[in-house]
Amino acid sequence: MDVINKNINNKNMKNYIFGSFILAILSLLVFNSCKKNDDLNLNLNPVSNLTTPIDGTSINLETTQTNEFQFSWQTTQAEDGGLVLYEVLFDKEGGDFSKPLYTYLSDAKGVQNRLTLSKAQLDAIATLNGAVPLGTTKLIWTVKASKGWNGLLATESKTLNLSRMLPLPQELSISGSGTEAGNDKIKMTKLASGVFEAFVKYKAGDVKFVSNDDNEYSLKQEGSGLSLVGGSSSSGLSGSTEKVMWVKVDFSAKTGQLIEIKNVALWYCNQATPKFELLYVGNGIWRKNGVVDFLSAASWSSREDRYKYVMMINDGTGDKPYFLNSFSSNPGGQDGAYPSSLDYRAIDVNKNQSSQWDWGWKIDRNYFTVGAVADFWIQLNATERYNQNYRKP
Repeated sequence: MDVINKNINNKNMKNYIFGSFILAILSLLVFNSCKKNDDLNLNLNPVSNLTTPIDGTSINLETTQTNEFQFSWQTTQAEDGGLVLYEVLFDKEGGDFSKPLYTYLSDAKGVQNRLTLSKAQLDAIATLNGAVPLGTTKLIWTVKASKGWNGLLATESKTLNLSRMLPLPQELSISGSGTEAGNDKIKMTKLASGVFEAFVKYKAGDVKFVSNDDNEYSLKQEGSGLSLVGGSSSSGLSGSTEKVMWVKVDFSAKTGQLIEIKNVALWYCNQATPKFELLYVGNGIWRKNGVVDFLSAASWSSREDRYKYVMMINDGTGDKPYFLNSFSSNPGGQDGAYPSSLDYRAIDVNKNQSSQWDWGWKIDRNYFTVGAVADFWIQLNATERYNQNYRKP
C-alpha cells in the first residue's frame, strides 16, 4: 500500500510541475505580446489634398453619358512606412462627418487613393440627402486615412452638387387629394417600359404619381406641354370642378398628358349614333344600369347586333369623338355564347376607328332577348385587361 501511495504522490508532483511549466510559458507569451503591442507605431499623416472632382462640381446624373465617376486624392504615409487604408465619406452640407450619409472603402479594398462610383451609387447618396428624382442637392465629401485603429480625416473637404436620375419604375400609382384616390392609390396600367396611363377623376388638390419604390412624381406645366418632375404638386383642378381625365406619363420622354373625358356612350352601328351614355362610377369604370332592349331591324336581320363605344374627349384642341374598339375588324357572332371570353370583350383604346360596321362587338341575341333589360359597362383600369360587358340583373 505504501508503494502505491508513493507512486500516486510522484505522479501528482510531476503533473504539478508540468502544469506550472505550461503556465509560466503562457505568462511569458502574454508578456511578450503586450510588450510587442506597446511597440506598435500607428502614427500617420492625414490626407492634405483632395484632387478630383474639384470643389463645387455639378453632376447631372440624368443627362450625363458617363456611368463611372472617380474621386481621387494625394496619398499620405504612415510613420513606420506601413500600409495606409482609405475611406471616402459623404455628408450633408454643414455636416462634420461624425455621422456621414455614406462611407465607401477606396478602390482595391481601401488600398488605392481613388474611389470609383456608378450613377446608381451617386443617386443613392443624393437620395439619402433628401433629393427627389430629378432634384438637386449639395453634399460634402472627404477622405479618412487609417493605420490600424488610428483614423484621421483629411485636412479639407469639398462640395458636390448632384442632380438625381429619373428611374423607370416597374409599377406606378396615382394618388393625392386632387384625385378620386385621396390618400389611397389607384394602380396605373403599364403600357411599355416607363409608360403608364390611368382613367381617373380629378378635382382640386395635389396629385402625385407613386412608384413601387415609393418615389413621388408630378406633372408640371412647361410651355404648352407637361413635364414629369420629382415630388408631388398642386396639379389638380381649381374650385369645385371635377373632371374625368385620361392621364398618361412617359418616364423616358419625361412628359405627361391630361385628356378630359367629357362623356362615354354606347354607339349602335345599325343607327350610326350614340344610343345611351354611361356614368363614371370610379376607378376607370363607366356604367349604365337598366338598359331596355335597343336592337333594331336591318334588311338582313330583324335585330342587328353590332355596337362599340365612343368617348367625347378634349385634349386641349377642342371636343372630338374618340372610339373604343375591339381587336377584330369583323368579330364573330355571339348568339348562344354569353358570357363572351375576355379576349373577345377586350377594348383596344388605341384603334379609334369610326367606321360604321367594323371594329366593334356583337351582342348575344339569345341572351339579350326582345324586351330584355341589362346593365352595360366598360372597365379601363389595371385590374385586368381593358374590357366591356353587359349583364341582365
